[in-house]
Amino acid sequence: VVQAAALFKNEGGTLPLKHSLRSVAVIGPNVNLSKQTALYYGGIPCGGTYPNMVDAVAAHLPAATIHSALGVPSPLSSDTSAIPSAAALARIVDATILVLGTDVSVARENRDAVNISFSTAQLELVHAITEAS
Repeated sequence: VVQAAALFKNEGGTLPLKHSLRSVAVIGPNVNLSKQTALYYGGIPCGGTYPNMVDAVAAHLPAATIHSALGVPSPLSSDTSAIPSAAALARIVDATILVLGTDVSVARENRDAVNISFSTAQLELVHAITEAS
């Protein structure tokens, strides 16, 4: 079982995502996290697939075009070179979903995270995307 927490600020009734959305961007260093987490916590999932956040959004909004971008290569990376292109993507879509946080390189069994703060690069990504959206 994988555990996670999410914080939402649902201003203007954004959630749940409307099926009328034509385009959505899923952005952040954890957009493709599923396989790493699934293998760590229990091996091959049912059906042998590893759905990630992009897959989940696509399943919820089958008529929408789903775009993705990392913005920051990994949770601990300080590389911010892809943030401008992620922000440009956020400007042209109907909705943007940020997928941030840690992965098993940061916290796992017998290795607790030192803190729950976003990295400096992830914070820069948040600011760039919120300004662009």
